[in-house]
Amino acid sequence: MKKYTYKDFTDLLLPHSAQFSPDGKNVAFLVRIADNKTNGYLSKIYLTNYKTGKVKKLTNHGSEGSFTWVNSNTILFSSLRNEADKKLKAKGEQLTVFYEMNLDGGEAEEAFRLELNGASATKIDRNDYLIRAV
Repeated sequence: MKKYTYKDFTDLLLPHSAQFSPDGKNVAFLVRIADNKTNGYLSKIYLTNYKTGKVKKLTNHGSEGSFTWVNSNTILFSSLRNEADKKLKAKGEQLTVFYEMNLDGGEAEEAFRLELNGASATKIDRNDYLIRAV
């Protein structure tokens, strides 16, 4: 039996928070991996086509947090993507920035920002979201 090393544990990919798209064709989920440089975790969003099983990485910044489906082709997620926002957070300011991304391609676009830490959004009907924060 192989002995596990520290590197074995830090190389683990930790999938969580899977959600089916509204049409049931895709499953989006977060994957966390240890980041030894920051003594923290990187978190990215992946997508699996339910029928084919093909997996693709949707985001690459590593700061993606909670997400929710806007519709079957768009997700809304929290992330700190620019240096100015990272500096504000480092100064202790409360901030969560949400982005929308179309699954057909293109860059994520800022949807809105909140002066709250650790906020998450859950779609509750056609135009409304439940916002939770710590």
